[in-house]
Amino acid sequence: MYTIIGALDRYSQERVRSIWRSLSVNSLSNYTYEVVDREPHLTFSSLEKVDLADIQLISEEMAKISQL
Repeated sequence: MYTIIGALDRYSQERVRSIWRSLSVNSLSNYTYEVVDREPHLTFSSLEKVDLADIQLISEEMAKISQL
């Protein structure tokens, strides 16, 4: 599987990690601790196979959004 993700800035990463800790402490979810070194991020697309035409289309759509 291939993914296109957006990395978060340091402040946003810490905010997300704070929420993860709260969920864990309150026994609501340990999902984030099931994978070692999990990093907060935004997933824009998950692909079973890479097709350059698909990547081009996704890139164009993301460029449009970033100009808003």
